[in-house]
Amino acid sequence: MKKIHLLIVLLFPLLGFAESYQLTWRAPQKWNMENDDQKVPTFDGAFYPDATGLPWWNLSVSEIVGLEVINPVYEACTTEETLFLKQRVEHIPETLLFKVRTVTERKVSSTLLSLLPFVATDGGFKKLKSFEVKHTNTIQKSAAALPADRYAAHSVLRNGTWQKIKVNKTGIYKITYEELASIGMASENIKVYGYGGNMIDEDFRKPYIDDLPEVPIYMEKGADNVFNEGDFILFYGKGPTAWSYQYGRFRHRQNVYSNAGYYFLTTDGGAGKRIVPESDPLTSSNGDITSFTDYFVHERDLVNLINSGREFYGEEFGSKSYYEFTAPFPNMLSETAYVVLDVATRFWNYYSTFRLYANDVEICTATLPPLEGSAIHEFAKTSNSVAYFTSPVGNQLNLNLTFNQPTARGWLNYFELNVKRALKMVGEAPLFFRNIDYLAQRKTHRYLLSNANATTQVWNITNPFNIIQMYTEWVEQDLAFVASTDTLNEFVAVNPSYGQFFVPEFVGAVANQDLHALPQTDMIIISNVDFMGEAQRLAEYHRQADGMSVVVVDGSIIFNEFSSGTPDASAYRRFVKMFYDRAVSPSDMPRYLLLFGDGSFDNRGILYAEKPIRRLLTFQSVNSVFETSSFVVDDYFGFLDDSEGIDLAYDRLDIGVGRFPVYSLEQAKAVVDKTIGYCENKILGNWKNQAVFVADDGDDNMHMKDADSVANLMARLYPEILVRKLYLDAYQQEVSASGERYPLAKEIFQNYIKFGTLMLNFMGHGGYNGWTNEQLLTAEDMLNMYNDRFSLWITATCDFARFDDFKDTGGEQVLRNSHGGTYGLFTTTRTVHAAPNYYLNREFINFLLKKDANGEQWSVGDVMRLAKNARNGESNKLAFSLLGDPAVKLVSPRPYKVLTDSINFHPLSGVLDTLKALDEVYLAGHIKNADSQIVEDFNGFVHISIFDKEETITTIDNDQPDPEKKRPYVYLDRPNPIFQGKAYVVNGEFNFKFLLPKDIRYNFGTGRIVYYAADETTGSEANGNFTNFVVGGENPNFEFDDVGPEITAYLNTPEFRQGGKVNETPLFVAQLYDKSGINTIGTGIGHDMILKLDNDPLKEWSLNYYYESTIGSYQQGEVRYKLTEIPEGKHTLTFRAWDLQNNSSSISLNFEVVKGLQPCLYDMYAYPNPAVSQVRFVYEHDRPDAPLDIQATVYDLSGRAIWKSDKILITNANKSEVEWDLWSSGDGVVCPGIYLVRMEVSVSHSEKISKTIKLMIKGQ
Repeated sequence: MKKIHLLIVLLFPLLGFAESYQLTWRAPQKWNMENDDQKVPTFDGAFYPDATGLPWWNLSVSEIVGLEVINPVYEACTTEETLFLKQRVEHIPETLLFKVRTVTERKVSSTLLSLLPFVATDGGFKKLKSFEVKHTNTIQKSAAALPADRYAAHSVLRNGTWQKIKVNKTGIYKITYEELASIGMASENIKVYGYGGNMIDEDFRKPYIDDLPEVPIYMEKGADNVFNEGDFILFYGKGPTAWSYQYGRFRHRQNVYSNAGYYFLTTDGGAGKRIVPESDPLTSSNGDITSFTDYFVHERDLVNLINSGREFYGEEFGSKSYYEFTAPFPNMLSETAYVVLDVATRFWNYYSTFRLYANDVEICTATLPPLEGSAIHEFAKTSNSVAYFTSPVGNQLNLNLTFNQPTARGWLNYFELNVKRALKMVGEAPLFFRNIDYLAQRKTHRYLLSNANATTQVWNITNPFNIIQMYTEWVEQDLAFVASTDTLNEFVAVNPSYGQFFVPEFVGAVANQDLHALPQTDMIIISNVDFMGEAQRLAEYHRQADGMSVVVVDGSIIFNEFSSGTPDASAYRRFVKMFYDRAVSPSDMPRYLLLFGDGSFDNRGILYAEKPIRRLLTFQSVNSVFETSSFVVDDYFGFLDDSEGIDLAYDRLDIGVGRFPVYSLEQAKAVVDKTIGYCENKILGNWKNQAVFVADDGDDNMHMKDADSVANLMARLYPEILVRKLYLDAYQQEVSASGERYPLAKEIFQNYIKFGTLMLNFMGHGGYNGWTNEQLLTAEDMLNMYNDRFSLWITATCDFARFDDFKDTGGEQVLRNSHGGTYGLFTTTRTVHAAPNYYLNREFINFLLKKDANGEQWSVGDVMRLAKNARNGESNKLAFSLLGDPAVKLVSPRPYKVLTDSINFHPLSGVLDTLKALDEVYLAGHIKNADSQIVEDFNGFVHISIFDKEETITTIDNDQPDPEKKRPYVYLDRPNPIFQGKAYVVNGEFNFKFLLPKDIRYNFGTGRIVYYAADETTGSEANGNFTNFVVGGENPNFEFDDVGPEITAYLNTPEFRQGGKVNETPLFVAQLYDKSGINTIGTGIGHDMILKLDNDPLKEWSLNYYYESTIGSYQQGEVRYKLTEIPEGKHTLTFRAWDLQNNSSSISLNFEVVKGLQPCLYDMYAYPNPAVSQVRFVYEHDRPDAPLDIQATVYDLSGRAIWKSDKILITNANKSEVEWDLWSSGDGVVCPGIYLVRMEVSVSHSEKISKTIKLMIKGQ
């Protein structure tokens, strides 16, 4: 038998071949992340396709084949599983249920089998234990790819003069000669292009209109047969409400992106299309038609109940128990009519009932059950009730909708009516009609239109791009025409000369554009128009640095060519799909899409119409009442195969999709700055060689178990990476008036942010404003992050980056933060489920640092695509988005590796070396390339971290006060290095001597060395891992030392003197030396580096983490620690440190804190001066590690400012710099001459200090 997660079967060799599988069942695991004790059945590799929590088994086969499940073997369900299944009995079949579907990824199709491993029996339920999968002889065909030439080579908008017009509803529109003259288009050549306001079909298998088709018009030229004063044109325009015929009735579909439709006018290119007479009129008829089915909908979109999903609701019921409406149906007949009533209610105690009356007769009832007490994610119950009734004779329906629960809340979504009307014109308005009585009979019928006149025309508008004027004749008092009734035809009767028509709104001129002519590209950036400059800057960086082709497009102009000018999220997808369909090879296919702009669940701006904010459109789920089934997903724009776009959980991403959720130019600039800064990879250091996994406490240790499993996977897949585990329950929880806290864990977490890690992975409770009930991460923390070593954040928590809400969420804040945070997050936009979170997180780690077929590292967008596709069929993944640039690659150390050559001069091929406490150790190694050769031109440093044996760590179970009931979590880790140091690398080789500390664990076991190396000249990096040695015991012959370290210390600046004045958050710096080396291991009792304020035990800090050894020496180094805010007044700091033989020394500093103390500037200058192409403005100050507001303004001698920089900078030294690139000055080349530079600096709550210097610029 095979135990599998998701198996990829290459090819079944013979028809009828069967392969055996076995499910390994596990104890049920928690389902919901928030406040829900429910547990779901699970087995290794389970998939969770929907909110029911039922696990499925998936098998992916790389061919398009038929699959069948045979020979199932069952076993009894456990009591806990049975209880769960009883609550979902309607979803459990009596026979084994499996589904086979074809899925496609980047134009390669495969077969996916999905299996529900439960069956219902008379006595309860059984679960699948083992089975076989048989390859049958049924071949399933995938949807044919759309031909590339279905797209126009050029858009009609590429040349000529164009005007855009707006239509608010479907009807016949009239534009007069005078109106055309006012926009410079008074010509017989006037033409109308477009298809109006109906939503684009999301199923791309259906027919699609490319670019802008021409719409036929009726032109009235008067008696002189010249188009001039008094003349006009008519055209058929479609508004935002579409009607379709389904199962014997007409249903409406409201455009969820726009409240109007759009068309385009032009006079270029000769005469346009006209409404033409029927060429071959039918004469024979199988009967007469004197009535038609009309429809009506009332739908007001006023409120979104959960600020999610595309459904908006209208009138609210509760204290108001009824509303009255009127539905106009002139010449209504007494025949069977049809009504749909769509409503929602929020009530816990009793059933709620809506009743709809027409002319005082009840025609429809909707009864809704109460919400269940455990339904924490269900906001309201909904009902879509259908009823038939007999309509009365008359001209309108007077409707009354009542609600019976005044203490509840209810909402009307819409009601929809179909009634029969006499085929009779009313006044001068056009009459739209159709008949459904004789469909599919392959016959013709004669329509008899009454109340027409001599000028009445009947147009067949079934095909709006080929409108036909029907041949009519008078039959007594009726205007008659014959038409086929085997298919549904739509007609309109009009009186062109004096009819009542709609008038379009003139929007304005449209610039020429031709997106259809764009070349194939690697990356597409769809930008808010306000951010085009920043989008172009990012694109140019990718072109220059990565050799990528990048297309940048204003999102609003995509609509002009891909949705008739009407806002529609599917237009973005169609635009991207054009490049995908045109690709002739994988290298031609687009790889990345970046949506450069914030989005909203309120795509039409309904709720904030008075203060419109420009945002890119979002794709929202249909569900708008259930938190765990409602979502916003940018993946939709990356589903590019023909069969995709409907069943999103099973669709496979074809490109990596990311978003910058920015809504101001300042935010846009900040995110681009951080993205480019990260990609430039200028900040070298072993921070890039660390991955941190953070886990919440509680919930039966679920978060720690999941995080530990994912962290261990990371360690196995990428052994060169140092995996750090920060599990809250491993630390002592403290309780105060403000609640439970983990102060030490929080300090460690903030240090990871400050000093940087390659990746930060969090699993646990969270929300809009941060993580964990103990406030490990808060909104204030995120706003106050000042860091420049950015981690990729992976957050498996609820709602952390709900970017489409009007509130600013934590995920958005850390991305937009101009002075810190992160450059990118793979994060959640909605409520998520714990079980599928875990599996998706594993897949993300699985691909994180792997390479493609060409040996190139996957970008974060590739990793997201591959991880989500690996969870094919799981809807939970739709609540995860990539906020950031999908083309960015992690700056993991590359391209080289670090190898160990010898320990204590012993080659590695011999017996394992044993390192003992107080051993003097000699370590040698080299840097190798992909060909295993020494990189002889690598010169720099190697950072060496040596770890003791793995140890078993038992958490505290802080949330359980009863010692008898505690259930701590136990895991393995190497929490602290026993030595860290730096060695020089010369010509690719290094050697280093150090003393192993006394405070190791003396039992024997495998140790570990982790390397990070960098050549600061070339920027090349390397990492490595070595475990072929033993740590344990003590060296009996060590050289005795009883003298503690030598220590010098200061605050902020070496100029500090005892009793000196400092700001509220000074930087403590200590320089240490000891011949035995400095102890930073932290495992010996009382042997930590400790900094204490005013001898207060509640105000002391362990500084082991902040020690950095001097390169090439294990005997000396430096501690730098930024103190938290200290009250005003006089204070004393005492610092104690230990050497490796556990001798200690201490030093004390006396100082005075002055609130709002101005920074001290020792010097401000420019270099080089004179400057030619670049110049740096240097500020020497006493505020290292503090955010400084640094400004530099350059003036010419007339006093005109020609360049300005205003930045908040943090440096870990007493020097800050601002660079000016004279070649890229906004006003062009800077002329040679003398300039004045005003240099200013300030910190929070202090006045600015300034200095003006002269700068000479030489000819460029």
